[in-house]
Amino acid sequence: MYARAQRSFFLLRFLATLAALTAWLAPAAQAGEAVKGPCLAFPEGTTGDTVTIWWEAPAEGESWLKYSVENAEALTVKDPAKGPRHEVKLTGLKPGALIRYEIGGAGVSDAAQFRLPDPKVKKFRFAAIGDPRAWDAAARALVPQLIKEEPAFVLGTGDYVHVGKSRDPKYPALEANWNECFACLRPLLKAVPFFPALGDHEYTNDATAEAYRGIFVLPGNEYWYSFAWGNCQFLALDVTWGRKFQPGEEQWDWIEKDLAAAAGKRDLLVSFFHLPIATCGNYAKDPDNTVRGRKLLP
Repeated sequence: MYARAQRSFFLLRFLATLAALTAWLAPAAQAGEAVKGPCLAFPEGTTGDTVTIWWEAPAEGESWLKYSVENAEALTVKDPAKGPRHEVKLTGLKPGALIRYEIGGAGVSDAAQFRLPDPKVKKFRFAAIGDPRAWDAAARALVPQLIKEEPAFVLGTGDYVHVGKSRDPKYPALEANWNECFACLRPLLKAVPFFPALGDHEYTNDATAEAYRGIFVLPGNEYWYSFAWGNCQFLALDVTWGRKFQPGEEQWDWIEKDLAAAAGKRDLLVSFFHLPIATCGNYAKDPDNTVRGRKLLP
């Protein structure tokens, strides 16, 4: 009896030690998702040798990003920013390469992979979304379908939220609307480049437009910009009620210069914006809804 009791004691002691050792060796509980992002951005162009990955954490503190190019050894970049907003720029990359990455710190843990742009690519496909601001069942069902199609990138034609005044503390519900937008789009945006155009719900006034620009990382002045993908040129335009959109206006002059610079270099020119050139239903009753977009017709 004594020997059996002694063996049981040592067995229990061994199991307790093993449990303690396992708990010490096991990684800490996985942190939560980012409030916004992670998102892929190309503010310096889609040459394929640089990318910016940004996200907003639920807490303040330093964060890090670990990445690998194809099957190369992983590298870690620490972002010393103390606030919840983080932006990490990766340079010296290989166009068209597959990038695998992880982010962590400040209450965030996430991972994804994506392929860099390749200026030499001749064949690709992309997707476009617009007015998903309700984030209802239809909008939410769209996200996995887009991911399944594996587009090279996604264009946005505006109205991602009901009202875009996200940085005003008087309107916490509006910040929550932005967070809902990114929560729904997260599986897509962390793995596919997203190029948004400004909608009227983001451009209620100058303050709301500044909030939009403060969230996304875009080329140029971020109200309007262009980027190349393969042999195509894409122009994101600010066609909202807040713009006159006519010759002599700053954006109009920029369009003419951008098109002139792309002439002879691109096989296809694509512009995307919010207010349409044609519509139906109640919106068709007011010509002001289409007058700006129609100015782009040849």
